[in-house]
Amino acid sequence: MKKLLQIFLVLCTSFSLFACNQTDESRENPETQAQFETYLDELFEEEVGADFLTFHYTLANPEEKGYEKPAVNWGSLTLESTKQAIEDSKEELDQLHEFEKEELTGDQQKIYRLLEIQLEYNIEYENYYMDYGFCFGENKVNDNLITNLTEYRISNKEDVEDFITLLNDVDRYISEGIEATREMADNGNIQKESEKEAILEQCRNFLESEEIEKYFHNEVMQLEELSDAERSDYENQVTEAVANNVKPAYEKIIALYEELPVADNQGSLAERENGKEYFEYLLKTQVGKERSVDEWIKIVEEEVDDTIYSWINVMFSSDIDAELENIELPADNAEDLVHYLEGCLDEEFPAIDQVTYRVDYLDATVANDLVSAYYVIPPIDAPDLNVIKVNPSNTDLVDLFSTLAHEGFPGHLYQNNYAVQNDQPDIYYLLDNLGSSEGWAEYVGMDAYRIGNIGSEDFQEYMRLYSYLNRMLNEYIGLQVNYNGWQSEDIANYLDEMGLVSDIAQALYEDAVLRPAMYAPYSLGTYEVLSLREEAEDALGDNFDALSFNQALLDAGTVHFEIIEQEIDEYIENNK
Repeated sequence: MKKLLQIFLVLCTSFSLFACNQTDESRENPETQAQFETYLDELFEEEVGADFLTFHYTLANPEEKGYEKPAVNWGSLTLESTKQAIEDSKEELDQLHEFEKEELTGDQQKIYRLLEIQLEYNIEYENYYMDYGFCFGENKVNDNLITNLTEYRISNKEDVEDFITLLNDVDRYISEGIEATREMADNGNIQKESEKEAILEQCRNFLESEEIEKYFHNEVMQLEELSDAERSDYENQVTEAVANNVKPAYEKIIALYEELPVADNQGSLAERENGKEYFEYLLKTQVGKERSVDEWIKIVEEEVDDTIYSWINVMFSSDIDAELENIELPADNAEDLVHYLEGCLDEEFPAIDQVTYRVDYLDATVANDLVSAYYVIPPIDAPDLNVIKVNPSNTDLVDLFSTLAHEGFPGHLYQNNYAVQNDQPDIYYLLDNLGSSEGWAEYVGMDAYRIGNIGSEDFQEYMRLYSYLNRMLNEYIGLQVNYNGWQSEDIANYLDEMGLVSDIAQALYEDAVLRPAMYAPYSLGTYEVLSLREEAEDALGDNFDALSFNQALLDAGTVHFEIIEQEIDEYIENNK
């Protein structure tokens, strides 16, 4: 089967579904509109059924829709499968273009455009995957495979057996990725030493972990349909599969990266032959906004200048240090903090029906130091299965409070359930844009102390500005490193000029080289959301209302900013 909407060599564990409202005038053609609806239904079914992981995480009860379960495996990591996915995207784009866009409804035209953008991005990937489409790395197969296994929904005996089948398919799957990595190395494309070391560390940590076995034990103990003997048998099968299939596969990854030669280039994308072009591609696909890197650099530089000035003014106008030291939070654990935030949404956020969720802690052996917490999006037909996972190493409650607002209320958990309760079409579940999703969550997360009414107004503003400044400073350095070739000494000079500590320049450089554009959805996505709010405030003046603006953002959904901008323009026009 074709897999059109996610073609990159990274496993996707979750998606988010949001809606478009009808806004555009269209040349009515009910026949074309009906055909397009049929096309969308068929496309959704084909995409969901194209691989087992997407199928499992998207639907809890596929039989109710009459969907046939695909073969239980991890899919393919061959370079040929990526090439074929790109060719499939070309064919799908041609099929999409057979519809007369002007004959569709306003909602349909927006979906049409979102599909068009995603397929065009897929096709453009043809220019880069042989140079940059590595299977293994941070947030790639070696990381995400473990996340898939330790977040795998086990509701019945069939899920148990599928889980064991997946475990026994890991070696085959990883071996394909190893072969693809070797093919790329034969063509002169080898990952940097810093990337290799990060991969080796992750794989070695996993070899010391028993998290898969622990997770399975906790899940299988809750299945009342199983006898004690069946539970014991299944647990033995899982233990055996991890020992004989999963961990040996990770040992193969370790062996691969220990024997690969040193890459010629250890620097940034700016130092690669087509690195600048690839960096620009990364930014637009990660953020969902078409801007040149030069434009982004100018924007972020101005944001840093303005924010640092405001931050310093707040810092010196109040005794922030004393307030930070003595701040009292409403609870001392993650679950109670999420419950508190849930009750703080009345004035600025549209109401939703009460949702069910749980807050769990990650096992320390598989927790990623880069991730403080994350939200696991439930299947579209089981919206009560919301989970927030917290890294146990995140013991600073001041930081954790903002993080839980980002992941929970009014961040991702609230955002997703707002969408589900407003009955958005299924196809949006596969058209999620990371920049607008993270832009929303950062927009509310960095304002958590004001939303939660904790501390003085100066303290609330200090925390908001501090969070935004950190994001934008790191983004500015990343842009300069990967597009203009800044070295650590350039970063040190810049920090000195800004009156900031410069002895972290080397660490910032290494981070920018290792993770190009990884933080862009957070920083640049937040900028886009804040810019839309500023536009609305300027246009509406006294008529501006935070509640109605936030509702307009939520109604627009976590889609490409081109569509969100149209929605906000209409919101402004309707509220003048």
